[in-house]
Amino acid sequence: MKGNADTAKYRKYVDSEFKHMLIKFIVLKKVSTEDIYAYKLLKEVDKIPQIRFFCNDKRKLKSDIYNAINALSKDGYIKVSQKKVGSRIRNYYTLTKEGRKSIADIKENFEGAVRNIKKILKV
Repeated sequence: MKGNADTAKYRKYVDSEFKHMLIKFIVLKKVSTEDIYAYKLLKEVDKIPQIRFFCNDKRKLKSDIYNAINALSKDGYIKVSQKKVGSRIRNYYTLTKEGRKSIADIKENFEGAVRNIKKILKV
């Protein structure tokens, strides 16, 4: 019985890690097309129908996106600049050179993972 519990725990961990990687990749891709502020980024990600497969809880998705923004900023893949819009100040996110390189690396890693999974499953 313990084996099943360990398997379920491991599966949940892998699913969570995969989801976080995917969200980071989506954030990087969106930021690569334009300087974008968080609320617009949330709305853009929410429009991706496939995101529901990984996260159907909008509050959790919002939290995951903000966590991805913070992690990517901390790691130097995106930079934050403030712009005044009307009477408000917004944080806009811009892709750095390291971020641009990481998009290519992540894409290559995802494609390699999919190829290997297909080989394993003999699809």
